[in-house]
Amino acid sequence: MAKPQQGETYKCQTCGMQLEVKSPCQCDSGEPTLTCCSQPLAKE
Repeated sequence: MAKPQQGETYKCQTCGMQLEVKSPCQCDSGEPTLTCCSQPLAKE
């Protein structure tokens, strides 16, 4: 998964929870992990 960018929305395919990225990750290395119900969130 690429780093989430500001304004992107992610959704759990199991329970329907949604997240909107308000501020992007500023780390030089690594990537944030967005999960729910033990599964990666899907980009909307």
